[in-house]
This record gives sequence, C-alpha cells and structure tokens, in this order.
Amino acid sequence: MEYITFFFLMLFAWIFQMAALITAFVALLVPRLRYKFMHQFCGTQTLITLFLIVELVLYGIEYDRNLGTLNYIPGISVSLAYSYWLCLVAAIFSVVTFMIAGAATKRARHHGCDYY
Repeated sequence: MEYITFFFLMLFAWIFQMAALITAFVALLVPRLRYKFMHQFCGTQTLITLFLIVELVLYGIEYDRNLGTLNYIPGISVSLAYSYWLCLVAAIFSVVTFMIAGAATKRARHHGCDYY
C-alpha cells in the first residue's frame, strides 16, 4: 500500500512540475501575463515542494520500519536506495526554484507595473 502512495506522490509532483514549466514559459514569453503567471508558478512550486518533502518523510519512516532487525544481523549491509537520493536532490532543487520564483515575482511586481 505504501508503495502506491509513494508512486502517486511522485506522479502528482511530476504532473504539477509540467504545469509549472508551462506557466513559467508563458510568463517569460507574454509580458502582459507575467505577474499573474508568476503567482501561479509560485503556488504550483509550493505544492511540488510539499509533495517531495512528504515523499521523503514517508520514505524515511517506511525505511526505518523495514530496517527493523536487519541492523543486528552480521554481514548484512543496508543502505538507502538511489530513489531516495534522487528525491532529496529534487526537493532541494524545488526549494531553490521556489526561492528564485519568489524573487522573480517580486521583481515583476516592482518593474512591470504597466502590465497589470
């Protein structure tokens, strides 16, 4: 059951990332809609960041639960899978993107006043 949850969290993050990419391109190409679409981009990026952070927390809880007694068996080495590290890097990039989008929204608000 938990693997289905992980799958859907990543799927929704991917779908919303595609929507965020489209809004970012529209904001870059159409100056009249820049301010409006930057706000939508920030909201979508917030949702993506939340999905990825929830994914990391749930993955860590499930990993700890499954690890259980394997720590006490000699000769068995258990480590996190590459998917955890990929999700961690994606979450870091998502936070950075969110900060850049916030700065771009602030700049669009101050410098693009004639496009309201």
